[in-house]
Amino acid sequence: MPQKYVKGDNEYQRRAYDAKSVISGINFPIFHPNCRTTTAVYIPSLKESKRTRMARNENGKSARVKDMTYQEWYKGHVDLNKNNDIIKLEERYSNIKNDEKRLVKRKNETAIIYGPNGETLFIKNGGARSVSFTRSEVKKMKGGILTHNHPENTTFSPADIYVLMRSQLSEIRATTKGGTYILRQPLVWDERFNTKQKILAEYFKLEKEIEPDIYLRRKSGEITVEQYNQIYQHEILKKLSEQFGLEYIYEEKEE
Repeated sequence: MPQKYVKGDNEYQRRAYDAKSVISGINFPIFHPNCRTTTAVYIPSLKESKRTRMARNENGKSARVKDMTYQEWYKGHVDLNKNNDIIKLEERYSNIKNDEKRLVKRKNETAIIYGPNGETLFIKNGGARSVSFTRSEVKKMKGGILTHNHPENTTFSPADIYVLMRSQLSEIRATTKGGTYILRQPLVWDERFNTKQKILAEYFKLEKEIEPDIYLRRKSGEITVEQYNQIYQHEILKKLSEQFGLEYIYEEKEE
């Protein structure tokens, strides 16, 4: 059964109609182009069949299908699965955020990689400013989530963006003492931005445009060195995301 239907279709289920008095849309279903409603001849003098429809179950085996109305099907399958998916998603991000609370205390970068279902795949320790991955490790990341700490409290580097593209992660996260940066895949990687060299070129092109003004603010004492690095790099990521269709988010630390 479809999730979306024309209002009124399901109210005609299991009804018997006098063929002489049928008025479509008034006391009989409207057969519109996307309609999945069907009718059958009903003769009261004949006994109803006791047979039930067969279908494939989740294991691919034949199983009898229970007779039910649209409302019963929707409540038992769509609503139930929707709620389960929401709960699983909340649990997954709750676990990631708990891990990030521990990561942010580390002096060197450490990455945790989670599978598509939220399970921890592996943990990788790095240096003060980076974490490296082998080809076999990158292959394991497809569809998953990578989170890691940035001890300098800045956003993503060109290397982080390249890891997102190369690994086909669903998202990459960088947690800092002030909050967490999140970067998600574009629908399609732009040809101007789909190799390591192209990512670096676009990043440094924007750095030349954005950084000088922020540097003057640091030089004048308006902002600290840490704020200078945070601000200009954040502005670069915002511009890159706008230009190339990535989803870029900053979530402030929860008190």
